[in-house]
Amino acid sequence: MLSGNRANRELANWGHLFGCRGDIKPQWKRKTHMHSVFVLLTVLVVARGGMIRNDSISNDPAKEKLCIERAGSAGLGKVKIVPFEIDSDFLARARSPQYGGNPKKTFIAVESSLTSQLIECDVNPGTGRYGPMVLSSERPGVWRLIKPKQFEPGIDTREGIAMAGNACRQAAQLKINSGLRS
Repeated sequence: MLSGNRANRELANWGHLFGCRGDIKPQWKRKTHMHSVFVLLTVLVVARGGMIRNDSISNDPAKEKLCIERAGSAGLGKVKIVPFEIDSDFLARARSPQYGGNPKKTFIAVESSLTSQLIECDVNPGTGRYGPMVLSSERPGVWRLIKPKQFEPGIDTREGIAMAGNACRQAAQLKINSGLRS
C-alpha cells in the first residue's frame, strides 16, 4: 500500500491509464456532463415532431386489413382496433429506407381488456410473409391512444362535486315526481 505523496506521484505517473489526472480528478466527470448535454439536445430535437392521427398516416387499406387479420391470428386473439396518434418524426424514421425502414410499413393500434399495443406490420425477411413484426405498449412522445374527452371539471374538484350533487338531486326529484303521477 502506498501512502501520501508517493501515492499521488504514482497516480500522476500511471493515473492516465485509469482516466485520472495527477490531481486525482477523474476525467469521466467532464464526459458525463457532455453526455448529459447531448441527451438533452437529442430529447429536444425528438420532441419537436408533432403527433398525427392514425387516419392521416397513409396506411395502404389492403395492407391495413391484412395486418388486422394477421394480428388476430398471431396469438393476440380478437383484436379491437382503436384510434391513436403517432409522432410524425418516429413515423418518418420507421418508414425511411435511410434508417432501415420500409415505406410500406403499416401501423395499427389494438386494445384488449389488459393493454393497448401499437402493431407495426411489415414483410418478415425470414419468411417473406407480411404481418405483425413489432408490438409496443403506449409510450408518451411516440404514440398514444385517442381517448374521449373527460368530464370537466373533474369529480375531485369543488365544482365537480357540486355539479354531481345537483345532477343526483335533479334525477331524484324526477323519479319522485314521476312516481307520484302513476
